Amino acid sequence: MMRTCDVDGCENKHKGHGLCNKHLTRQRHIRNPEKRRAAWEKWDKENKDNRKSYMAEYHLGYYEKNKRKLIDRSRKWHKENPELASQRNKKYRENNKDAVLISKKAWSLTEGNKRAQNNRDNIADVYIRRIIRERFGVKSPPQELIELKRVQLKIHRLINRGNKI
Repeated sequence: MMRTCDVDGCENKHKGHGLCNKHLTRQRHIRNPEKRRAAWEKWDKENKDNRKSYMAEYHLGYYEKNKRKLIDRSRKWHKENPELASQRNKKYRENNKDAVLISKKAWSLTEGNKRAQNNRDNIADVYIRRIIRERFGVKSPPQELIELKRVQLKIHRLINRGNKI
């Protein structure tokens, strides 16, 4: 007859000291936290150069596995704590001005161009206001003028398409 673990409800095979491998491992860690801490500090010293990349890979993997959950948690927190979120964002922007500037430039080259192209293609009010402001110097044109300019642009586009065909 096979000897089993002495822990109530556990039917795993006996490993030593009356416990299975799982419970024996747990018991060792509980009994000797100094040994565990010493092993971690030793690994930390030996891998000082690789530690950051190791942790970055670990966190990136965790993020990829739990992306939706983490994003939802962050959005919920921002919604519940708008003042703290604003302070945190402001502090980050102050401390990382170069990174924020690079991020803004990268966004404007990709998403900004897509948004501008979409506004031009759909003849959005924003696009028309900008044209009127740049060409005629009108800072806040009335909606009627915007609608007339939209019709004019559509006519010009139809004429230009006809010439290309």
